[in-house]
Amino acid sequence: MKNLKSFDEIRGGQNNHQSVSHVKEGHNDTENYMFFANVMNIHRMCEAILEMDPMQVDAILQDGHGWASDHIATSKDDVEEVYNFLYADSQSHHDSEEVEGDDKGMISDGENC
Repeated sequence: MKNLKSFDEIRGGQNNHQSVSHVKEGHNDTENYMFFANVMNIHRMCEAILEMDPMQVDAILQDGHGWASDHIATSKDDVEEVYNFLYADSQSHHDSEEVEGDDKGMISDGENC
């Protein structure tokens, strides 16, 4: 189990607090800054899990810890549902802006004005 990271290494020590503070500062104008902080934390933890030795993780999961696979599966479903909603909503806003845009129904990207 030499390749597995300690909890403190995965958690990121002080970096976790700094990341959340940075997100909060970057989204002060929103009431949902914790949404962005949580997404960043999920991203960071997933990266840490992916850095672990897959064979060792598999052995741990097979040793009576299948609950972890279940949690990942349900979390994936939850994240996918939020992603699909946000993506579809942003596309519908984009489509409605195109209709209200210039004569050709396209919005300028600011580069070829």
